Amino acid sequence: MTKRLSGYILYVGHAKGGNIMAAIKEGYLYDPVAKKLRKATDEEYVRQEILVGLTAEYGYLFVDMETEYQINVGRSKKRVDIAIFQEGKEHLQENVMLIVECKAAKIGENDKKEGVGQLMSYVASCPACVYGLWTNGPGGLRQVLRRDMKTAEVEETVLDIPKKGQDISGDKGPRLEDLVKATSESLKWRFKKCHDIISTSGDDKMTAFWEFLKIIETKIADEREDKEYSDFYASYEEMRTQDGINKVYNRINNLYRRLIVDQLDQNLGFLGDTINVKPNSLVRIVCELQNYSLLETSAQVKGAAYEEIVGANLRGDKGEFFTPRQVIDAAVEMLDITPDDICTDLACGSGGFVVSMLVAGKKAVERKYEKRKGDHTNTVIVEKDKFARNNIIANDINRNLANACSMNLIMNGVEDSKVFNQDILEPPQNWTCDNVEKLRQLYGLKEEHVAGHRFFTGNITKIGANPPFGNNIVRTEKFVLDQYELAEGKTSQIVEILFLERIVQLLVPGKGKAAIVVPQSILNNPGLEYVRKWIFAHTKVMAVIELPVETFLISGREGTGTLTAILLLERRKLDDTAKILDGVKQIEEYPIFMADVKKVGYDRRGNSIYVKDNEGKEITEEVRIDNEVLHNKVIDTDLPEVIRQYKEFSDKLATGKVYYDAEEAVYRVL
Repeated sequence: MTKRLSGYILYVGHAKGGNIMAAIKEGYLYDPVAKKLRKATDEEYVRQEILVGLTAEYGYLFVDMETEYQINVGRSKKRVDIAIFQEGKEHLQENVMLIVECKAAKIGENDKKEGVGQLMSYVASCPACVYGLWTNGPGGLRQVLRRDMKTAEVEETVLDIPKKGQDISGDKGPRLEDLVKATSESLKWRFKKCHDIISTSGDDKMTAFWEFLKIIETKIADEREDKEYSDFYASYEEMRTQDGINKVYNRINNLYRRLIVDQLDQNLGFLGDTINVKPNSLVRIVCELQNYSLLETSAQVKGAAYEEIVGANLRGDKGEFFTPRQVIDAAVEMLDITPDDICTDLACGSGGFVVSMLVAGKKAVERKYEKRKGDHTNTVIVEKDKFARNNIIANDINRNLANACSMNLIMNGVEDSKVFNQDILEPPQNWTCDNVEKLRQLYGLKEEHVAGHRFFTGNITKIGANPPFGNNIVRTEKFVLDQYELAEGKTSQIVEILFLERIVQLLVPGKGKAAIVVPQSILNNPGLEYVRKWIFAHTKVMAVIELPVETFLISGREGTGTLTAILLLERRKLDDTAKILDGVKQIEEYPIFMADVKKVGYDRRGNSIYVKDNEGKEITEEVRIDNEVLHNKVIDTDLPEVIRQYKEFSDKLATGKVYYDAEEAVYRVL
């Protein structure tokens, strides 16, 4: 619970060892290990972020930790940032098993060597200490040290630190049940590091990207097997010799061929039959990933990490700008996905919208049964799987992006994904993708539609999309333009307008809804008034959420400063549209939810921004991890509040609590 007071934030929570109730002065952070306030320095923020990872990912408890712990190093006394002690033992230097040194995020590679050298001396001074970790934050630099307890030698290693109670010194992989869920920043960092390991070993970025995805899918497939121990691992002893490294290389490639090439070829055949990564590089990547469960890590966390890698490698030159995760989730939340919805994205990119709709659909299944009596666990599992297999459709004209979307869905448990590679703006009779008849069937296209009927009545109930946009992205082919009312009498049309019409065409009349990211010019450019008239004739506009320039400034090949908006539409019944077009019926006046988002969580350079107090200090919020309580910086974005207000507006509209004030000529909410 968080309650704002004058100059303070009051946190009330529960941590292992007792209740917490502390008034936290702005500009200070609560240290849950020492149970005291510490000044909110750059280094302290890193320490608190690392504490989140140590508890959430590695399972260590605050009760077994000390911060600012004093140790003897020769004749000197030093303070270590975080000391972790053998479970349940007294907090004495001889019981320290792991030491973490945290530095400010701005500390660079040049300062790392000195810091790691100091950490080596700390580890060597604690007789039971096996591991040390030096880091400047979850997404920054890090170095793990390991002490050979036979020789007492402390050396750098590419191994990760072990989770609580884990023995990684043997010749077996980790137990599958012991694998941990990843946090967002940690997984982003690890995915990027793994990709960089491949690309810096000689492969170009595109090749490195696909090779990395082979490894990811192998890891996931290994986790799906019914066995006790993972085969996706590299042991400490294996990494110390070239023969051991080659053994790891062969083990991972055998896994890939057995679990991917032989079993999932229908989905991943485009990848090839071998992981073409140098043995030393492959071992380093395995070490980065082996302790994580990619299956159990949330779809939002995996999606954010995955899409960041995709965006860095598959950016195109045809208006492809990768939509920020928080914008996608806000748009999908407004769609209000149900278990019966058929969902699609016609320009899916790496799969951000379809994965978000997948997550929303699974949550809807859970809500459907949560208030029913009896145990519905198995039914929920079956219905979630059914929704994933049958109700999610994706398409992209870019084959690489369609493949990337397939792998995104597979990474989220959808092995039989329905992802197509088709120029969706072309007439359906010209579609040529694999299994084209299946695509037409899924979209609800009948024979007359395929034959060139100008206005479809599709099978889709929910669409989330960010179609390509840009004044230089146009279609000029007559056979394409002839399908669209919005291209009538024109020799060319920009693609975002054609996509808008195609999206509406595929929605179920009187029921289907779409949340589309569009340039704001569609909403206010005088020259596009005909587009707005078409929109009002064919749909009911439910919401317009204007987004700031930062939204896509860091996206795409060079970014774009185009102002955009989320447009939420519901397709009208065909009779209503016909009457409006024939002039028999006037477009009715009705309330539209409108919002102007000023902040989306990052600045124009892509740096995260956080909520600050009146003095410019970043404030924190309470984060609970099991019985542990931490306090993290708060991302500064308007989107959650805007969506909350939209839902409140929508609920009141449905219950008649929105009325027209004739005197002021505006709609008001009771």
